[in-house]
Amino acid sequence: MRSLTIVAIIGVLLTPSPSPAAKPPLPEHFVFGNVRVFYTTVGTSAVPLADVDGNSAPDHVEDIAKHVWAAQQLFCGVLEFPDPRKSERYPGLTCVEVRIWDRSEIGGINGVAFESSQRARSIPGGAPGDRAVLMSIGRHVDARKNITPAHEFFQ
Repeated sequence: MRSLTIVAIIGVLLTPSPSPAAKPPLPEHFVFGNVRVFYTTVGTSAVPLADVDGNSAPDHVEDIAKHVWAAQQLFCGVLEFPDPRKSERYPGLTCVEVRIWDRSEIGGINGVAFESSQRARSIPGGAPGDRAVLMSIGRHVDARKNITPAHEFFQ
């Protein structure tokens, strides 16, 4: 019985775990100051399409971008918190990248910020050497009513 248990445990350990499904692409982007928001208008991560000002960017996306930008201005400019763009933790940081996903793509939470900077995603008007700190925000988060984007800026 003991050897059967050991064989079963070894079998479980050697069985490859299923690879996680790839996240859907986020082909669209919106830039506000140094905040870049990547999103999609189709599939499970699609953002609401309302565009009251008619500038071709969904209001939901604009609200998140402006929320992150305003948090950065308030915390760093007015309250004089340390600016991540000027810290040793994020050398060469030039922008903040926000990715809007369906809640299921980010573990069922409102948002998450990542610990280190990385090469920024290429966009028209961007520089090849741009570095970004990343955060993911759930598409269900309404930045007009939820502080998650500001919270993730300082995580």
